[in-house]
Amino acid sequence: MTWYRYLVYHGIDEALEQSPLVSINLTSRQLANDIVYAMIQRINQPSRVILEWVEMSAPPEMDASAVKRLLILREQYGFQLAVDDAGAGVDALRRIRAISPEWVKLDGEIFQAGAAYEGGLADLACRAIVHVAHGTGAKTVAEWVETPAQLRYAEHIGSDLAQGRLFSA
Repeated sequence: MTWYRYLVYHGIDEALEQSPLVSINLTSRQLANDIVYAMIQRINQPSRVILEWVEMSAPPEMDASAVKRLLILREQYGFQLAVDDAGAGVDALRRIRAISPEWVKLDGEIFQAGAAYEGGLADLACRAIVHVAHGTGAKTVAEWVETPAQLRYAEHIGSDLAQGRLFSA
């Protein structure tokens, strides 16, 4: 819990001084934790914070709790929501449907596989995730973009943004 206390009382404000938006990765287990949930509610400037729901398997009751809490955090506090690692193995389409996020982050591993072999299963999955995300009004972010060719692929499949080592100095 020390990390969350630091994040709420210092880290987020420091990060927001340097960036217009900040994101926090959260699993269903973390969202189901009453202490963590209460700390998230205390974050300043929630409209500038994206809560990324990480694709990790959890018992159905924890996922259900996570959905309820994420929706409350958006509706009552103003946080933006994201489905993180879409395509990593847990049902991204179910998660997208459950919370109608503002952002969907395409898992880096499936993204790189799709970029390496257009027309293959990973490519079809990448395109489907982008299509569904856009259909719900979400913006998409391709993760693990490391080469100019991968950036071109992200643009080709319609990803709105990209992140990865290609952009580090």
